[in-house]
Amino acid sequence: MRFLTASALLAVLAVAPVAHARLGESLKVISERYGRPNSQPNKATAMWLFEEGGGQVVYTVTFNAQGVSIAEGFKPRRNAVLSQRTAETFISDQLVVRGKSNGGREVRPGENFTFGGKQFTCGAEEYVFVDEPADVMVLWQRSYPASIIVLSREMVAAM
Repeated sequence: MRFLTASALLAVLAVAPVAHARLGESLKVISERYGRPNSQPNKATAMWLFEEGGGQVVYTVTFNAQGVSIAEGFKPRRNAVLSQRTAETFISDQLVVRGKSNGGREVRPGENFTFGGKQFTCGAEEYVFVDEPADVMVLWQRSYPASIIVLSREMVAAM
């Protein structure tokens, strides 16, 4: 099995972020909340821009073939700074919407963990929450420039 740090996962996916993550929603539902995407290069990806911390924050969503979001990311662009409060709200909203199961847990830095059949290692500057039964993994890269990604098992399996 291949081991990746959570940071490497962020780099591999290169997904971006903003707003309230809600895996499992369609483009139509997300667009009703945030308006038309600023960019939609293909059916599988959409991106919105928001103002945060003196700059823009990018919110990206990856969709599966059925049009359901399977990954959502949030990261600063240009001079923006992703505040701890914004990051915590983004993460909290995702977990409330998905619902925590008894299988959810925070992963300690340096700890190995499995999600979606793949093994990862939590980096020193990362916050990771994994809830396999609820089909959600949250990765917050806290060092500058901070970013967050929320993944389903389907997205991890596709990597």
